Amino acid sequence: MTRLLSTTLLYSFGIYSNGLDTIEGKHKLMGVNPKLRQYYEPVAPPQFGGHQFFQCDPLARSATELVPYENLNDDFCDCSNGADEPGTAACSHFPGAA
Repeated sequence: MTRLLSTTLLYSFGIYSNGLDTIEGKHKLMGVNPKLRQYYEPVAPPQFGGHQFFQCDPLARSATELVPYENLNDDFCDCSNGADEPGTAACSHFPGAA
């Protein structure tokens, strides 16, 4: 019981690793598959005055959805594909969501 409680507390405080990456800095993003980490780096389009955004579909050849970077992991699906919630169950209604 003590071990279970300790592990639960470590998970709660983000001390125990779950094998998924986090992006440290101004915003801590949880639940990012290490192979996809490069797609979760913020972009700062010049027309938006240096504000940081997340590209919902970074591989899109045309214009893509942009979400303010601070909206990632906020437990609300901002992207139409659910990509902004990799570490939450907020977008679990999307096909293929974990």
